[in-house]
Amino acid sequence: KSVFTATAKNNFIFDIEEGSKSIRNHPELHDNVTILPYKSSYQVESTIDYFKRNDPRLAKFEVVTLDSFTAYQQKDIIAHVRTESAKDSSRNPYLPVGTDYNINTQHMKRIAQDLHDLERHVIITCLKKEVQDETGALYIRPDLTDKLAAYCAGMFDLVGYLTADIGSDGSVSNRRLQVHPTTRVAAKTRIGGLP
Repeated sequence: KSVFTATAKNNFIFDIEEGSKSIRNHPELHDNVTILPYKSSYQVESTIDYFKRNDPRLAKFEVVTLDSFTAYQQKDIIAHVRTESAKDSSRNPYLPVGTDYNINTQHMKRIAQDLHDLERHVIITCLKKEVQDETGALYIRPDLTDKLAAYCAGMFDLVGYLTADIGSDGSVSNRRLQVHPTTRVAAKTRIGGLP
């Protein structure tokens, strides 16, 4: 998925889960992208604010990618729990509680909204999650908390499921982006004319 997103030209990538390691293996993509390795949520939010304020240093970027929102949500809740446990020694620094999830979900909703509101093309990747529906059938959707997954699916114009054919040598020969929902895959598009 990281390499696929790097095919978009003039692309600024928030590299949350170190997908740039894969991009480095594709020198033909290096001129397409500028990669910002993840340091903190503050760094991501500050950079989004620079985009929102139309900072001239970012004017050349037509695409903003966050790779991946799954990793970002996980890192954000870990940071939050560490901060809270530092204030309260009775808290386990590794165990989120109910309010931590609520705070994390609201924070991630705000980040998603801020990205959505940028006057750029925005790509947000997620890992996949297989969940059982009420009939027991497996369903594939973005690996986010339930409320955040539903929020993002409602807000963004396209939710796709990317698959790839991988050869015996590990090379990718064909990628497919499913943009229409099925009984097994969460997807949607508001963009007309897509197959």
